[in-house]
Amino acid sequence: ETKDITRTIIVHEPNGTDRTVTQKATLTRKVILDATTGEIKSADKWSTAKWEAYSAPEFKGYTPAPAQIDETTVNKDTHDTTVEISYTANETPKQETKDITRTIIVHTPNGTDQKVIQKATLTREVILYAPTGEIKSVGEWSTAKWERYSAPEFEGYTPDKAQIDETTVNEDT
Repeated sequence: ETKDITRTIIVHEPNGTDRTVTQKATLTRKVILDATTGEIKSADKWSTAKWEAYSAPEFKGYTPAPAQIDETTVNKDTHDTTVEISYTANETPKQETKDITRTIIVHTPNGTDQKVIQKATLTREVILYAPTGEIKSVGEWSTAKWERYSAPEFEGYTPDKAQIDETTVNEDT
């Protein structure tokens, strides 16, 4: 005598389609039938069988849940069962930067100009939707500083600005 017990795995793929995987475990036992009535006179114990382990298919940018369905021993008390695998889109954090510069031009007494360039780098976190690379959300920009600048000294001359103060820089600067 045989008895089939089925595990149905439904894979809900990210594109919206479903894939069905059927795992069948067949149990057997020896029975002795009454030749006249056909009724079971005696029966041995049911055998056991296994449903093999199953790994969810991989789709770039998605995480399956569950990722693995364990091998399972099937016995006479096991019932048909269904396991569903769903996918969640991954998010990828990325650091974005923005440089803001301040150019200071020093007009020297000999008629030449000196350029002093100060750079402030702002950062923010951007969360990308992994399957498409589209931006899902963005964080706030950080702040940075341009350092204080002291004008060079030239004998016999006084700068119109001896010092340029330290300045906090933000995305609106």
